[in-house]
Order: sequence, then C-alpha cells, then structure tokens
Amino acid sequence: MADYAELDDYPQEKFGENGQFYAERKVKCAWGERYDVIYEFGANGGQLYPYKPGTGARAVGAGIAPHGAMTGIASSEATYEHAIITVVYSTATAVKISDNWITEEIQPSGGLIHLNSNELKWGDGVGLEPAEAPQLILPSFDYVITYHHLFSVPVQAYRYMGYSNLFMMITSVLNLRFAPESLLYVRPWVRRSFDPGLLNTFQLQYRFSYKYTGWNKFYNVKNGAWEAITNNAGQERKPYPPIDFSPLVP
Repeated sequence: MADYAELDDYPQEKFGENGQFYAERKVKCAWGERYDVIYEFGANGGQLYPYKPGTGARAVGAGIAPHGAMTGIASSEATYEHAIITVVYSTATAVKISDNWITEEIQPSGGLIHLNSNELKWGDGVGLEPAEAPQLILPSFDYVITYHHLFSVPVQAYRYMGYSNLFMMITSVLNLRFAPESLLYVRPWVRRSFDPGLLNTFQLQYRFSYKYTGWNKFYNVKNGAWEAITNNAGQERKPYPPIDFSPLVP
C-alpha cells in the first residue's frame, strides 16, 4: 500500500437535488507511486468514501497532476517529486449483489394499437371509416440492468434476444415484480468501464421491455381484448418464446 496524505481544504462534499451524495478528495503522494494510489482507490468496484460511512458512495473517477520540481534530463520523460491525485466519489453508482456490481433503472417507453372502427361513430352519428380508426397509446417502460467491472461478455447477452421471461422475475435493487411473459429481452449494450488497475473491464447492459398484457397476447380489434393466437391445429403460438432469465439477472 502506497503512502499518501490528504491536502488542506479537502475533502469537499455536496448533495444533489435528488439526494445523491458527492465528494472530492485531493491527496499527495510520491510521483513514482501515483498509479499504486490510483489502483487502491479504484479497486473492488471503487473505494468506499471513508469520511462518511454508510452513504454507499464509491470512487467513480480519478485524475493525476504533477506537483513540485521536475527532475531528470530534458531528453528523458518528465518526473516530479510528487503527484496530486483527485478522486471523485458518488452514491449514483453500482450495488454489489453476490459477485456482481449492478445498477437498475426504469426508462419510459410505449406503443400504439388501433381501435375497431366498426363500433365507433362521430358525434353526428356517422360511422368511422377503417382509416379513421383512432390509435390508443399504451404507456409502458423498459427495465434496464447494467453489470459493471466484467472481464468478458457472456454468451447469453446475445443468445436470449427476442425471448420473454418464463418465470416471475423479482429485481435485486428496485424490488420490482414482473409476471411471466411480461418482459421481452430486447438487446445488450457494451462499453469499456472505469476500473484503474483492471483496464480491460466492461459495462454490460440488458434492456427488457415491459408489457402488462404479456408479450404473447395480442390485441383482437374485433373483440377489443388481448388474446393468445393459435396455429391451424388450434395450438397456441408464442412468437416470444418464454425462457429462464436467471442467467441474465442476479
């Protein structure tokens, strides 16, 4: 463990309008040990903020600046006496569930259905033409789960697209409950993540679209109801086959 010391006037703390907690630290260390200090702050999903236990704030970013006289010869790489490390902490970060660092969120979405024009009339009693059938907005949302600090992308990230959930699903952080077949796994999203000392890690995001009627029920315009569909033999067809989502969620 490298030695470092907090600078005067730090740490600095603030709260956001939605209750988030943020903090910034500046510490000084030997120039040659700057990366050791950075790795210590970034390890294990980010160091917990030490000045206010219980907030859950973790290190989410860091920077390095030289301090003191530059040493070495002009044609060589610059070295300095000390480095100033700036570390940013935030509560808007991941939660550790088992061995996984995750965040969960709800994002708005929606859809449209056409109503049956045969049963509708204008105010003057004239029936609606098929092209005049109004559309009904179906407000909905997407459930999004993001995994942080992964070393690889699992195969289920791209094998489960187009499937619905076979079982009731209860989320780990938001504690939401989703009935069978009400979630449709749409797509994955991947990018590099901030992880000093472990630079080859990823953020992996799964997006599930929610439909309260279930994804294998469809709007029957004639009956005005959500119904299953069948094949010519009378067997129910499920265009979004149900599958066990446990490999996708903690």
